[in-house]
Amino acid sequence: MVNIKNETIILNGAVYEDKVLTIRKALKELEPKPITIDLRKCDDIHTAVLQIIVSYALLYEVKYILNNSNTTYQKLLTGISQGENNCH
Repeated sequence: MVNIKNETIILNGAVYEDKVLTIRKALKELEPKPITIDLRKCDDIHTAVLQIIVSYALLYEVKYILNNSNTTYQKLLTGISQGENNCH
């Protein structure tokens, strides 16, 4: 499930590929604003959703609200820094 409130995107449960367009549209409307992504109740995220979140984070400021799980997607998201685009 995906909820969007102001500059916060809240992801709950398992976020499947069918939410890519919803999240992409929200990110396009929010750019270039700093955003918050609330993952406290998120169980899993499809890789396509991760890809668009990471793409936004490479260009703009993103704050993550995480739970205490040590998931692979949390490691991925917190390991990416804004402006860390090393493609030349």
